[in-house]
Amino acid sequence: CLWIVGVITLLFLKLVPFLRFKSFILKNSNQIEDKDILKLFNECKEELKLIKRIELLTCGSAVSPMLIGMIRPIILIPENSRDYKRLKMILKHELCHYKRKDIIIKALRLIINAIHWFNPLIFILSKEMDKLCEYSVDEMIVEEMNMENRKYYAETILNVASSISKA
Repeated sequence: CLWIVGVITLLFLKLVPFLRFKSFILKNSNQIEDKDILKLFNECKEELKLIKRIELLTCGSAVSPMLIGMIRPIILIPENSRDYKRLKMILKHELCHYKRKDIIIKALRLIINAIHWFNPLIFILSKEMDKLCEYSVDEMIVEEMNMENRKYYAETILNVASSISKA
């Protein structure tokens, strides 16, 4: 009984804030009408050979780009994303998360965390798994880049991380 209570509690403590966050973000997001950004987004999808409909929204409340939704995937980008070279790298990064099914991996990770809520090692491994997902996507993106673009991508990551730490 104690184990079941732990599973339910952990799932509740993780899912309720996420659902509130997702609802808040979606209420405060807008369709992107800029034809250049939409064209860039479609080019990125073509490069990664993605055919599924993935929505692209902008949100003033989003401090960093993110992919949300397993069934209806949405990529959110902060407002005023006008540096197209940087934006292309960001979009490819988020689309790679989609292509690699990282959202499903995170959902499975949540279930495993809930089942093994009593084991601190699982929580440590879970955090490491998140890092590895990010690193592997970054590696996938820079794989075919020249050194100049790799530096620019690293600057992009640092800019995004800086904006997150300021929020």
